[in-house]
Amino acid sequence: MANSNSLGVVGRTSALYYSSQWYDLEFHLIEETQGKKVVLRAHRLILASASPVFEALCFGPMAEKTAIQVPDIIPEAFEAMLKYLYTDCIEFKTVDIALNILYAAKKYIISDLVALSAAFLSENMCDNNCVDVYNLSNVVEEKDLMGKSFDYICRRINYVKSHLTRDNTSPELLCKLSKSQNLNCEEVELLVIVQSWAKKECETMGLLVTDTNVRNLLIQNDIFKNIRWNALSDQDLSNVMPGLLTDDELATRGRLESRRFHCPVKYAYIHRYLVDMAYRKNLRSDNLSVSSVIKVNKSVILNSLFISAKSSPMMVPQQPFLTYLERMSILVSKDEQILLRQDVKQNVQYGSPFVVNLVQPVPLEEDVAYKITIQLQNPVKDYPFGALSTITKIPSGLCVACVQSADIQSPGTFEQAFDLSLITGFQFIC
Repeated sequence: MANSNSLGVVGRTSALYYSSQWYDLEFHLIEETQGKKVVLRAHRLILASASPVFEALCFGPMAEKTAIQVPDIIPEAFEAMLKYLYTDCIEFKTVDIALNILYAAKKYIISDLVALSAAFLSENMCDNNCVDVYNLSNVVEEKDLMGKSFDYICRRINYVKSHLTRDNTSPELLCKLSKSQNLNCEEVELLVIVQSWAKKECETMGLLVTDTNVRNLLIQNDIFKNIRWNALSDQDLSNVMPGLLTDDELATRGRLESRRFHCPVKYAYIHRYLVDMAYRKNLRSDNLSVSSVIKVNKSVILNSLFISAKSSPMMVPQQPFLTYLERMSILVSKDEQILLRQDVKQNVQYGSPFVVNLVQPVPLEEDVAYKITIQLQNPVKDYPFGALSTITKIPSGLCVACVQSADIQSPGTFEQAFDLSLITGFQFIC
């Protein structure tokens, strides 16, 4: 610190953080996996200036003299919080660490770090972490994030349900889901979810898994009354647990639409731009297949593809809206398992991208490789194969990574091959 004259205020506090010089306080934490004690050093004045809680701990009537025990925060999150107070820099390495940082920021009333943590969690929410985000935001009373995570769960409940466990699914959450008119599923699917939870609760409590015990648990937790029993068919009830309703309840129920209100669908469009034209060499004249691999950084649903149409043949006079019959097949697969096969036969305009709406939208998991294969049935000479951008981001944080090598069935290769050379964009359901 002797040569710190040229540093600004943040530079000097950053130097103190990294050197721990002149520290006057220690925090003792426990490393989760191995149970080892972790000691982090800090300066009372810097902490007290950033947080009223730290001010009380450092200079209040009950201030600790040398060390403060922190049993409820993982060391990595607490250290990231300390680093932020000294340097104004924060790195959220994972969603789990971000959740712990949010908890720490709320505990010590560091409002700007709360906002940064909530924003990161909101942008990186996916099917396998949205319940954890909801649970923590509920505990720390971060209302905006709790609302966003609950909306996400409702909108994608059919994908989230596989991540619901006894440990992360509270009766309060199930009760709230059962009351929601925005739950995007059939009523019988909701019944399966709450019934599965109740069965596990019976096992944990040492109760027999019977219709009566399941019913009682649903009643005790204010879930039973929210199920729209008159939206379930006799077949639905017999397939789940036929004894959940009494004979009188079965006799008096009417019939309602089986699906609750559909949540508004949120779409994300990603378009790619031309980097360079690609030259073709010795390509077969027909039945060419181009296979490509994409990965996404969030769980989304692939809904549509934007594909380049053929260029106008030179012998055809340039006319506006000149069309031709496009014929191709599209295959989407994961680990050699075909998820979708669709034959395309539609009139499209020369020289313009056209949209192929998938007959069955394909859910894409985070950071999983999916292969999209286009099998052309028209002669290939007039298609504008080109080198297109491979990484695209949009404001919501969605990113699509395209592998930069086209797999083209022999005979023939591109002299300059880039992935997805005919697909100019995607439409996702988020």
